[in-house]
Amino acid sequence: MLINYGDEWQAAWDEHVQNWHPSNTESLQSVQYERAEAFNGDMTTPIRTMEEQIVDPYSSHINFFCIANVEHDSPYLFAPLTSPYFKREWEKDVDMPGDSKDAKHLPCKVTLRYEIEDDDDDEEEEEVNEDADQTPKHRFLYTIELNVEKNFEVKIFSENHVITDVPREAIIFKNLPYSDDIFLSKHAFRHVMKLPDDTFPKAWMNLIF
Repeated sequence: MLINYGDEWQAAWDEHVQNWHPSNTESLQSVQYERAEAFNGDMTTPIRTMEEQIVDPYSSHINFFCIANVEHDSPYLFAPLTSPYFKREWEKDVDMPGDSKDAKHLPCKVTLRYEIEDDDDDEEEEEVNEDADQTPKHRFLYTIELNVEKNFEVKIFSENHVITDVPREAIIFKNLPYSDDIFLSKHAFRHVMKLPDDTFPKAWMNLIF
């Protein structure tokens, strides 16, 4: 199906094609664009902590989300004077039950990274199963921090959750809205698409509902 957007759109497109040129290498490097999908597909490179990101930051359009359960059975008997603080270990049955696609993704910070220590039994098991599974294994666990707002008796307050021993698959990279590479260039073609009147039958025109 071909749609004619009109002479005005066509003239603007022709001018764009004639004058467009790719960005030079220097400008591309200054953008430092990295897609979140590339990080999500890399299960071997360790995730940088907040401290490491001070000197080696990710692209500004990337946010961290974690799969964790911040619900609990600890009721508040009075309005807290300070933010309630909870610290525990990550548990798969609690934090990622069932299909991870249905899990709740919460904004989080990665504050600490530590390497998984293998015992002799695990090493022997890996040697036996070496030919059975060639999927790269992530050798790190993480500590994450989540600040969550909740309602309690018509009051809004914040909770601070620190969760240790978080596996790589529970940490998700996401792009900020409107941060895809198509939005990076100031010279991208954008123009209002108008349809000529003769595109539609006259019986459809000026209908009053």
